[in-house]
Amino acid sequence: MGSAEPLALPVERPEQQALARAVAAIRGPDVRDPLQAVAEEMPLALSVDFVNIRLLGSDWNLHLVAASGCTPIEIRKRAFQPIAVARAREALASGGHSKVARSLGIEWLEVAWMRAGGEDVGTIAVGSRTKRRPGEREFRLLRQAATALAERVRDTDRRAATLRACSVRLARSWTPYEWPGDGPVDRLRPRERGILELYADGLSTADIATLLVISPHTVRTHVKLAMRRLGVHRRSVAETMVRADQIGQVL
Repeated sequence: MGSAEPLALPVERPEQQALARAVAAIRGPDVRDPLQAVAEEMPLALSVDFVNIRLLGSDWNLHLVAASGCTPIEIRKRAFQPIAVARAREALASGGHSKVARSLGIEWLEVAWMRAGGEDVGTIAVGSRTKRRPGEREFRLLRQAATALAERVRDTDRRAATLRACSVRLARSWTPYEWPGDGPVDRLRPRERGILELYADGLSTADIATLLVISPHTVRTHVKLAMRRLGVHRRSVAETMVRADQIGQVL
């Protein structure tokens, strides 16, 4: 594996020093957890709201392997939606960052390509839901971090199957099974409620089966039981009830 120079500029703030240490700590063939540590340090170091790190796989798709500052819904959706690298280049060309940001419902987005030896390795996307933007020194740190990370992950296993497994693992880590409260849908078992939430997030039966390590038939069985407990006859109605209950717990 190639080595990377320490991040030398600008790392005067403690949170930027923490990011530099996280990047320097990446070693070995399995970089999913170290990359997650990097993603978790980036929001404070770069003055951004969220971070998505994707690696380019053998299938020429960018797979989400680490994220921070995103909602569980966002992470689960993106984990199951790899982006074709050609599509990403096209979308980001000619000021495409602004168009992509608007499509995501955020104020702004910046994508730094991770390149090593002239080869694209992945991307780091950072952005904000407010008008706050990093300064030039933070953007320089983002570009510097992208270069250092590219050198450290260029030789890791980036087969499509491996990266898909990393994405599923990330999504699974953001899949809760228990909820507090005594709302109208709390008669559901945790797994039943969780599956309805995942459907409401836009995941398919196959995606949910992969995420929860169960068969598609089992997924459908849980849904049927949930609908029976709720006294409804359409899955979409049950999904709406679960989502409304979640919103009620937050507001």
